Amino acid sequence: MGAPRGKSRRPTRRRTTRAKRPRPKRTATEWLQLALILPLVIGIALVATGVIMLPGAALARHSSDTLVDAGETGTGTVVEVMRTHDPGSRYGSGPTVYYPVTEQVLDGAESTKEWTAYKVRDETYWAVGDRVPLRFDPADPTHVVLDGEADRRIVERRAWTFGLELLVGTGFLLLGIGAEASRRRWLPSDADRRKTRAARRRGAERARRRARRRAERRAERPAQHGGGSVS
Repeated sequence: MGAPRGKSRRPTRRRTTRAKRPRPKRTATEWLQLALILPLVIGIALVATGVIMLPGAALARHSSDTLVDAGETGTGTVVEVMRTHDPGSRYGSGPTVYYPVTEQVLDGAESTKEWTAYKVRDETYWAVGDRVPLRFDPADPTHVVLDGEADRRIVERRAWTFGLELLVGTGFLLLGIGAEASRRRWLPSDADRRKTRAARRRGAERARRRARRRAERRAERPAQHGGGSVS
């Protein structure tokens, strides 16, 4: 009998690892291009925050100023402290803020209200069980504001802050638009150059079509005049 055959082994292939290509370093021109875009990004973020938050803050301040003299007084009790985030100008959520939820009886009607216009960053500012002074409209008890001096400063500060963000953001936005226009003129990127060349080609093609149509119309006029019959 012959010797037992050994199992045939397949030749193993060595795995070749491809060397990673080093990323090309940014040139000074590319860094300058990125820096010129930065004001535009900051302006968009600030303007968006101001547009979203300013109307509510301004309305809360107007209500507080209106009822501080003409409204009737009442008292509410904090039953819950809510935690949320204000919109931020960076990626992700903005700063953590807190606002109270109160229960009150105004003009014989019991109600619960979330005071989203009175957000603060201090976690200990509001506490469950606190009694807070209120001002409300006797003709409409649902129109109510917090009547404490510190509470009025909260809505004033928020309205002023978001108004300033909108104003500063508008300035950054205009600066960014001007910087981006200057960048495209004096420091165009490869994509900008391709778009410019494509736009010039399209413009030249349109000009050639217009010139061809004008030439065809001029050529048709003599034929129309010469083809008339003489009586």
